Amino acid sequence: MISEDRRGFPETDGDEAQVAPDPVLAALREMVAALDELVRSADDMTDRAEALAALRSQGRGWDDLLFTEEARRLTALLAGGAEAVGRANSSVRRAQAGALYGSGLSMEKIGKLLGISRQRVAILLKAAYE
Repeated sequence: MISEDRRGFPETDGDEAQVAPDPVLAALREMVAALDELVRSADDMTDRAEALAALRSQGRGWDDLLFTEEARRLTALLAGGAEAVGRANSSVRRAQAGALYGSGLSMEKIGKLLGISRQRVAILLKAAYE
């Protein structure tokens, strides 16, 4: 579990001051949750894929198999997992770009670090600050 990082925040005695949340940590927590859910559903997806492959190897046609509940559920599970991980990845990248830009890195350097164009960094930063 990823805990809240309080480095750089003022120490408090008893009476907790309002501490600004760390967007990168929040995004990483979202990513961990998405990956945990994907891991939980992986066995189900594997079982469904193997069942479909077994039916196909017995001679059933794809036009029949792909309309079964097994195939539809597998497609939904795969799409849901990919969507959740994709959303979490976007959140992490936005938060990383915002943190790096806030610490003084140029958009060009952030782009090189994240493997994206300077223009894409500008889009991430705009989304991070909305």
